[in-house]
Amino acid sequence: MQDGRVAIVTGAARGIGQAIAEGLAATGAQVAAVDVADAGPTVAAIRAQGGAGEAFVADVASEPGTRDVVDRVREALGPVAILVNNAAQLGTESIFDLDYETWGARLTANLDSQFLMVKAVLPDMVSAGWGRVVNVASSSLLTTTPGITAYMASKGGVLGFTSGLANDVGRFGITVNAVSPGLTRTPGVDADIAAGLVPAGALEAVVSQQAIPRAGTPQDVVGAVCFLASNAASFVTAQFIVADGGMTRH
Repeated sequence: MQDGRVAIVTGAARGIGQAIAEGLAATGAQVAAVDVADAGPTVAAIRAQGGAGEAFVADVASEPGTRDVVDRVREALGPVAILVNNAAQLGTESIFDLDYETWGARLTANLDSQFLMVKAVLPDMVSAGWGRVVNVASSSLLTTTPGITAYMASKGGVLGFTSGLANDVGRFGITVNAVSPGLTRTPGVDADIAAGLVPAGALEAVVSQQAIPRAGTPQDVVGAVCFLASNAASFVTAQFIVADGGMTRH
C-alpha cells in the first residue's frame, strides 16, 4: 500500500492513464491526474471509490508547463513520490508523408515530456530517498506495423531513457522501469479508427496474434504499473515489462 504517497499520472483524463490513476488511488496513493484535457471525471471516479485525487490541467511537453504543474501538485498534495509518464501522441503516416515538423512533435510529446517531468520531480524523490518512475512505452517496437515510424522512434527512446535514468538515480532509492502495452481498446484508439488514422480491423488483427485472444483494455496495464510503483519492486529497476497478451512473441 502507498500510505498517502503522492503519485502523478500524466495523460490521466481517459484510457490507460485514467485506469492507472484509479488503480494507484486504490492502493492508497494521493493521485495527481494531469492532462491537457480536464481530468475531473478521473478524479470523480477515484473519490467515488474512496480514494484521494486532484485534477491538474497542464501541457507536459512544455518545460514551463511541467515545472508549473509539479509546483501546483506539491502545494496541493505534497512532495511527489511516484511518477507515471503515460501522456503520448499516436498518429500514423507513411515515412514518405512524414515531415520534420510532425517528427519533432511526436518526439516532443512522447519522449521529451517524460524527461521534463522527471527533471521536475527528481528533487522530491532524492530528498526522500525513495521514488518510483514508471514510463509507458509500446510493444509496437516489436511488431511489423507500418506507418508509425515517428511513434516507434519516440517509444524506443523511452526505453533508452528508462535504462539510462535507472543508472543515474538508483543510488538514491529511486527505481525506473517501463511498461509497454499492446494496441489497447481505448477511447483514443476508437476515435483514431473512426477517423481512419488507425486501420479498421487493427484490433482484431492484433488479437489473432495474441496468446490471450481478446482485445487489451486499459485495466490490463494497471497491475504492472502498481507493482513497479510499490515497495515490493524495490529491487526491480531498468526493466521493460510488456503487457500485450503475448502478441509480440508471434
